[in-house]
Amino acid sequence: LGVLAGIGARCDEARNKGQACLVELFQPSDRVAELLDNLGVLGLFKIITEAPRFECFHPVKEAQASKVELNRTCYEAHQTLMNTSADNERRFKDATEFFEKNLRDSERKE
Repeated sequence: LGVLAGIGARCDEARNKGQACLVELFQPSDRVAELLDNLGVLGLFKIITEAPRFECFHPVKEAQASKVELNRTCYEAHQTLMNTSADNERRFKDATEFFEKNLRDSERKE
């Protein structure tokens, strides 16, 4: 959810600068929509119920992420969630500190 919130926030920032940017969520489950709403970021996305044409999609190549990359992604995702509201700052403070420590430790080992 933090990664998704970050994507939505960057897109919102681009729109505020006059750039075209839209993130559509195709039929998110009620739980996912509720979580995004509780985090205060649901408004960053357009919810769609009709499937887009399949030719709009492109295959994504699988990539292997290192431990450092995984820790960095988790840390940044939790930072993003913390930055969305004061409530979220309290909710995600401990997890963010945990991932920050893991990131530092994994960077030292590489």
